[in-house]
Amino acid sequence: MGPFGLAESRRDANLPETNLCTCLNEWRDNLMAAASLKSTNIQREYRAATYRHFQDHGEPADGADDFQSPTQPERYLELRIAPAIRFYSLRIPKYTRASLLLKMSVLLLGVAASVLARYEHLSLVTVTTAAATAFTSWAEFSDAQRKVERYSSAVVALKKLLSWWRALGDVQKASKDSIETLVRSAEEIISHERTSWMSVAGRQPAKDEEATDAESGANKRSNSRRMRVVPSDGEPASG
Repeated sequence: MGPFGLAESRRDANLPETNLCTCLNEWRDNLMAAASLKSTNIQREYRAATYRHFQDHGEPADGADDFQSPTQPERYLELRIAPAIRFYSLRIPKYTRASLLLKMSVLLLGVAASVLARYEHLSLVTVTTAAATAFTSWAEFSDAQRKVERYSSAVVALKKLLSWWRALGDVQKASKDSIETLVRSAEEIISHERTSWMSVAGRQPAKDEEATDAESGANKRSNSRRMRVVPSDGEPASG
């Protein structure tokens, strides 16, 4: 699909391999440049168990995915979309329970601190309050609620894509445009879920910067108004 597909006007059998080679080399250059890995041992020889996608040796079990061979659309649904839906679905209840547990812990610690304060156990109140603060900080760090939202959105989007594909006729499923839409849409959904945590982390500094700019602008306007004083002769003086 995309740059790795064969163009109708150019039936070059080596074109997908050439484009893949170009992408891999660009990725290697960006990796070494962005992460400053030239001074690390990333290029050392790793154990065979490190390579789990059969890059250099070995073969998968019968019917398993080798992560590199070309496949048909129905096989793609089985090897890519179905595992993704299963992956997200299994994590939704996990993070839902974690979010609920953290909220209940903070609530119980708050009640315990109030009871201890009533009976003037100040040292225990301090410990309980510190524990509640720690749980609150961990809840913000783990961001379990937003993970549930992202996983749920990904599952719904993939199921809608599956419904669209199953509603097509046999002739439409054999169309290159339909197959490319299926693959591109699925990969965009999965990639968006994987990278959305970066956008969430980037939005908060942006909001803080906007708030700082707004506050700075408000302070400047306030200072400007204070500089417009009225002298003793009653005529306004511009600052």
